[in-house]
Amino acid sequence: MEVLPRGGVVDLPVEERTWSVTVGWPRLGNPAVDVDVVAFLTDGNDEVRADSDFVFYNAPLAPSGAVELTLGRTDESVVEVRLDQVPMDVDSITIAATLPPGHTFGLVGGVHLMVRTGAGVPHLRSVLDSATTEQSLLLARIYRRGGRWRFRAVGQGYEFGLAELAVKFGVEVDD
Repeated sequence: MEVLPRGGVVDLPVEERTWSVTVGWPRLGNPAVDVDVVAFLTDGNDEVRADSDFVFYNAPLAPSGAVELTLGRTDESVVEVRLDQVPMDVDSITIAATLPPGHTFGLVGGVHLMVRTGAGVPHLRSVLDSATTEQSLLLARIYRRGGRWRFRAVGQGYEFGLAELAVKFGVEVDD
């Protein structure tokens, strides 16, 4: 199993078409902080084609079936990516996490990514633990490059929450 540092990139094996990305975090605080894991299916301009390309707790499945979010545990979420179902005009899938106002990833601690094949075989892992004052964090990006799919451990954070992050990717957010 490969360990990917922040910013690290790896080509995904061509024969594997389904991937599971488990996003985990320390369970700190009483009660524990709610971490929202989301995904954006974006075009060449790094924007969603429509608001339905925003996968989150109220819309956990992309219309194409390409990305599905599974919730249920207090310290992890799973994003399943089915590459065969990704529309041709989607260039990348960005997986991110956000916190409620008043909380930061510096207080939550390191976010762990475990990437498995569709059969559940561990393929790579990454720990993103350099966040300080960020309320939202880009965790990973699965994207097309030269006819192949690649995985990048991102670790880029912002000092704003879910609504602002969604707008950054072109989602229209109601006030």
